[in-house]
Amino acid sequence: MKKIYDVNFGFSDAENYKRRENKQLFQRFFVKNDFLDDLLRPQTTFLIGEKGTGKTAYSTFLANGQYKDTDASLKFIRETEFSKFVELKKTHNLSLSDYTEIWKTLLLLLFCETVYQKIDKNFWGGRKIIARNIKSAIDEFYNNAFSPEIMAALKFVENSDVAVKILSKYAEVGGSASDTTELNGHVFQTNLLYIRRRLEEVMSAAKLDQDLLIFIDGIDIRPAGIEFQDYLSCIKGLANAVWSLNNDFFPEIKDSIGRFRTVLLVRPDIFLKLGLQNPNTKLRDNSVVLDWSTTYKDYRNSGIFEVVDNLLSVQQEEDLSLGDAWDNYFPFYAPNRGGGHGNDNSFIYFLRNSYYRPRDILTYISIFKKHIPKSQKKELTEFNDNYCSDRKISNEYADYLLGELRDQLVFYYSEEEYEDFIQFFDFLKGKTRFEYYEYVDAHEKFLNDLSGRNRNVPNFIENADGFLQFLYELNVICYIEELEEGGKFIHWSFRERSLGKMAPKIKTDCRYEVHYGLVPALNIGQKRK
Repeated sequence: MKKIYDVNFGFSDAENYKRRENKQLFQRFFVKNDFLDDLLRPQTTFLIGEKGTGKTAYSTFLANGQYKDTDASLKFIRETEFSKFVELKKTHNLSLSDYTEIWKTLLLLLFCETVYQKIDKNFWGGRKIIARNIKSAIDEFYNNAFSPEIMAALKFVENSDVAVKILSKYAEVGGSASDTTELNGHVFQTNLLYIRRRLEEVMSAAKLDQDLLIFIDGIDIRPAGIEFQDYLSCIKGLANAVWSLNNDFFPEIKDSIGRFRTVLLVRPDIFLKLGLQNPNTKLRDNSVVLDWSTTYKDYRNSGIFEVVDNLLSVQQEEDLSLGDAWDNYFPFYAPNRGGGHGNDNSFIYFLRNSYYRPRDILTYISIFKKHIPKSQKKELTEFNDNYCSDRKISNEYADYLLGELRDQLVFYYSEEEYEDFIQFFDFLKGKTRFEYYEYVDAHEKFLNDLSGRNRNVPNFIENADGFLQFLYELNVICYIEELEEGGKFIHWSFRERSLGKMAPKIKTDCRYEVHYGLVPALNIGQKRK
């Protein structure tokens, strides 16, 4: 097999995919994966998963190659786009329905630009005239330089009065700009309606020979300069627009072999905040949920083991059976908490220190590789368990996990509240395992400390039991249940979450433990070196 130096341990993001040397590897890897077919179901509207579970990787793969008669693209929403929405809200006093109309218009414009790339193939006869007229209007608005990205499309909405006038000029049938923009005084909203109807004419006229799919990514991280409620209104409007187009408009397009569809990439906790009707039904019937859960006993048959082993095996020249590549590069038994070894495969060590997310394990392996001694860097063929006890490696990995946790928290809260949150762990007195009464004592002292420093107590910290549930939902802690027949059962929120129970509850009066991987970053347990 290849030496470790020549093996790529991660390419989940779009930029890595663009590197020429990774494209073939990326394609070989995903061809063997089962989630793809679920994504291509006509009813799929949401791709749901925690950070690091592969949402961007799946959409990037489909967006960079033809797969089963599907032409896909991936659009990222960035801070500048959200800032524009806030500006529009202030200027036009937008409601949630207005946000939805804006998003519909933006998405339709992006679809139109895609079908225009093959205008002679996608439009026939008189339908082609409709398409060319509106394309000419779009080209005039953008001076023949339209880029099919959300920021560019927003200019069409932001300058809707100009867009309407140009569209009206090119329309075969229609009134003057003044006829189409003055209704009940709501000029901006009426402009949007007019633009959307013109774009829908193009979509309805298109005859696709394959499905056309747009993934929308980037809503999992709230930009620091955008207030939470403004941000939530924006993404609620997006979710409603995606749902409405997929279920109300696109199915009404007749006589086309291919279909239009939009898929929104979203974290589970954010999905539940979107205010969609019948969210449980949408989770079950209209979503692909990336769930990599397994048990130590059955890990060898799990999806997460297969996906990591496959990443290693597709880079080899020889054909390998499941597990051969992993066992070759990590041929040691998993160290246990006390520093000894049992009979568990090394993969258990990585599971124990992760949240069962592919990115966690691949990041940890990449850190292993980064810390190979310089003298062995190009010659090493396998890792040994010394890498598991290397404090520099565990510290760097813990910082990665804490960074992921921070990104999740600052979606809802400020940086100052996040810093307060981190301070709590100083009051556990270095303990990684603690009883309920010890937790209550630490929480009380923490609140007194905040009060003594004249800090406002964040609402998620105020109540002891509420904060305990908060820590559990974040997977910072688990609770350990003593079984009547002897033994114990360890409960982690991420392992107990399911379609029917998206927010599992913690028990009080139990024993608790901080996640192994996070311990060094929280400065509890063994001190960092």
